[in-house]
Amino acid sequence: MIIKYESENSEMTVSRAMKLYDLFGNNVFNEIDIFNRHQHPASKFETEVSKKYVELGFDATETRKTPFDIIARKENEIIFTEVSDRVNPQMESLSRLLDADNLVIFNKKKPKNIPSMTKEEFMDFDRANELVRFLKEF
Repeated sequence: MIIKYESENSEMTVSRAMKLYDLFGNNVFNEIDIFNRHQHPASKFETEVSKKYVELGFDATETRKTPFDIIARKENEIIFTEVSDRVNPQMESLSRLLDADNLVIFNKKKPKNIPSMTKEEFMDFDRANELVRFLKEF
């Protein structure tokens, strides 16, 4: 199973990662700084949402095989963003674990019980502090 995780043929969840950590300790994990451009190739900002994050002054990286689609950072603020019409149940626990905010950007109708907005509403932000204020008020 570890070989499958290493070769990206199986999805690693937070609960699976915690079990591996309990079995093998921190030696099984490699720490990376996803915002350090020297550790990985420069990101291609292919989506409108990641481009908007950069326009607002955030460092943003699109992700694969994670409960979120984009991780954005500006100073001490970290935002996990999922662009979908469904909410990944792992988003909330992961954001609590890593002291990050989470945001779900819906293409259609948005629920009211989670930090969410439509794509159109997200694209209307002019300043990063407006977005951060929205997340903190939720």
